[in-house]
Amino acid sequence: MGWRYRCLALERTLDELSNRLAHAEIALLREERASQQARHRLAEAESALIRVQSTLDALRQSEAEAPKAGLT
Repeated sequence: MGWRYRCLALERTLDELSNRLAHAEIALLREERASQQARHRLAEAESALIRVQSTLDALRQSEAEAPKAGLT
């Protein structure tokens, strides 16, 4: 009887470990997806910042050239 009880206990333990592993894998996949989304948002924000910087540079240049052209 003791051997059978130990086998059942080991099976339950393995089932529990398997469930924990499955939950950990699901959590990891969610974290990976969130990380990918964050990287995508960061890339979009960097692109927008570059566009804003380019626009500001163009405005500064046109303001600097305006006195030369007598537009002030």
